[in-house]
Amino acid sequence: MSKAIDLAKHLFFGLAGLEFTLSAIQLTLKKADLQDIFVDITFKVLSLSFFGMLITERGLAGTEIPRYGRV
Repeated sequence: MSKAIDLAKHLFFGLAGLEFTLSAIQLTLKKADLQDIFVDITFKVLSLSFFGMLITERGLAGTEIPRYGRV
């Protein structure tokens, strides 16, 4: 299981870098002003850091749902 997590980390961070690169190219081509650039970068950092935390810390992926025998 740890090899799968390691591969997922490498894939995630590689795709995150690609996402930043493509976003920078797109913002350059549409000649966005500074406010659009700041909003886009802030949104990408927040969303990617949330999902990166889930992968690196095994946030939701590593937890088990306890079984309740009695209600």
